[in-house]
Amino acid sequence: MEHPNAPAIEVSSLRKMYSGVDGSPKEALKSLNLTVRRGVIFGLLGPNGAGKSTLINILAALVLKTSGSARILGWDIELHMRR
Repeated sequence: MEHPNAPAIEVSSLRKMYSGVDGSPKEALKSLNLTVRRGVIFGLLGPNGAGKSTLINILAALVLKTSGSARILGWDIELHMRR
């Protein structure tokens, strides 16, 4: 059951770190905040390496975030992907 008043997508202080080819940490997302209201048509644009695919992969529960929160219709994505 969804939360009726929650935004479609809500991201708060989202951060994602990866290990680079040389083993050094690479930050794909840095303190991202985003709210998409229900019924809104939304596009995600940016240059190569801006973190667009990383954000979508987190929202689709394909990869784990490093920190912050990501919710769809009020539901915490990581909490429900573990079930």
